[in-house]
Amino acid sequence: PHPRAMIAMPVALVGLAIALDVFGWAPAAARASQGQIGTGVAFAMGASLSMGMVLLLTTKWLSAVDGRMRTLILMSVVALVTFCAGMIGGGFAPPADGTGWLGLALLTAFYGIAITVLFTVLPKMGAVNNAAILNFEPVAALILGWLILGQSIAASQIFGGVVVIAAII
Repeated sequence: PHPRAMIAMPVALVGLAIALDVFGWAPAAARASQGQIGTGVAFAMGASLSMGMVLLLTTKWLSAVDGRMRTLILMSVVALVTFCAGMIGGGFAPPADGTGWLGLALLTAFYGIAITVLFTVLPKMGAVNNAAILNFEPVAALILGWLILGQSIAASQIFGGVVVIAAII
């Protein structure tokens, strides 16, 4: 990794720990559901390990493949695995109303664009140097939770988000 990335990544990690209130510094109102997040944290850890492996392995094995084709290959594999898991679990339930369909369409469009851009830019930056930029995702989720879901954010969490953004820059 670039020396700047070796400095930025630990700083961003500390900022994430503050933003996600790992130390319990936020007031009780901002962490009312902390006792109920164990399953979410386990899923997040699994997702982060999976994404880290995808970034590492695609950079190693598929760096010569165009980012759009790499996205098509990876999303096809994900679709197949998801379809099989869904059928084993009893099938899929489509959205029940227009809001659900709109959410599904926007998720598909935004995620498709974002992952294609990621896999197009990744070979140019390298997985390790790109990892610092990916630290913005939890901060974005925190901001979107506040904007869309009305979740409260403590001043310490805002400070942690600013530390992450500063480390990325």
